[in-house]
Amino acid sequence: MGRGVQDGCSPVSTVAVGRDGIVLVGYFRIYDGVAGCGGAFRSSDAGATWSPVSEILPLQVLSFAFDPADPRVVWASAGDVILYNHAIYRSVDGGSGWLPVNDGLVGYAVGLLAVESTGHRLYAATLAGVFDLELPDSVRSVEPPRGSRPNPRSVGPRP
Repeated sequence: MGRGVQDGCSPVSTVAVGRDGIVLVGYFRIYDGVAGCGGAFRSSDAGATWSPVSEILPLQVLSFAFDPADPRVVWASAGDVILYNHAIYRSVDGGSGWLPVNDGLVGYAVGLLAVESTGHRLYAATLAGVFDLELPDSVRSVEPPRGSRPNPRSVGPRP
């Protein structure tokens, strides 16, 4: 599967496979406390060919998660690991285009993302704990929702 993916910059930080043959790979390497290289690649043919998506996403991609309810919707955590300048990104076209949707998680490096099977809840694992965010159906639209969006909340005992 390595054909077309940049050589010499490892380790791979995340791999996600969609049910329709889309594969996403993110990787980065830090040299002396500074991000030296990294990127993200997308394959729409199960890894036979690759195209970069790094011009849209920051170099340090920590996690991808496909929405099990809609294979076109993908989530990514990306940013600067050292400065904790991270954002969550959403794609509604299988990982070709991305929009930042980081409300409420500013300052948190999200190391792992997961989407519940119905596609209505996103979980984000950080050093401060796990947060969850309810995802309305409108999140599958191309434009980000207008107005206030719910902030993620820490996962824990519920009242």
